[in-house]
Amino acid sequence: MIKVLGLNKIVWTFIALAIQVLNFGFLVGAMNFDLWFHQNWTAAGVATIQFKGQLLNPSTDLGTLCDNDDTYNECYNNCQINCDKYKSWYSGGAAYVCFDTIGSIFSVVISVILILDALHFKYFRKLINFYTTAFIMIAIFALHFLSFIIWAGTVKLRFDGCSHEANYDGTETVCGEGGAAFALWNLFYLFFINFPYFYISRLIVIEEQKSGENSEPILVQPQPN
Repeated sequence: MIKVLGLNKIVWTFIALAIQVLNFGFLVGAMNFDLWFHQNWTAAGVATIQFKGQLLNPSTDLGTLCDNDDTYNECYNNCQINCDKYKSWYSGGAAYVCFDTIGSIFSVVISVILILDALHFKYFRKLINFYTTAFIMIAIFALHFLSFIIWAGTVKLRFDGCSHEANYDGTETVCGEGGAAFALWNLFYLFFINFPYFYISRLIVIEEQKSGENSEPILVQPQPN
């Protein structure tokens, strides 16, 4: 029985599966968050409305332009003047959804690999093992990093200074709300969870090589004492 840091490998497998549940829940939960940003729209320097937005849809009804069941792309298509902001918001949100959806699927792939590895699936051992999942975890972080950076840069994310003239031209700064904060939390969570995950997975594969459990050994060299 493989043991790492006093725990059986099967215990680490359950811990890794729990991490994938968190990964999937955090990534999907952020995408479905009701409020991602806001802007204060003013006329002659006097605040008139606070626009609130989701990742792909407005939370504020914009009357004949679009409502909160429409996407920013539909707002853009219905818009006649000063429409760039809607295109930017949709482009940033679509990129975020694309990358984080792939990351969510990767969490499911990791779960399948962990289950097959625990069942001692005898085929493709170089791919279906605990150590492989560590590299997929790094890919999930990289995808989420890209999704957040692209979205934040495209919509000009800030956390203050978001008052603009109504019907302004171009794209102006937005103030982050709960969805943006959740996405930022996910970035730090995925960054820090990768270090212990990679370390434990490496120890597991080294112990497997010592015990001869894998018929097709994975090329990992133990550190010299």
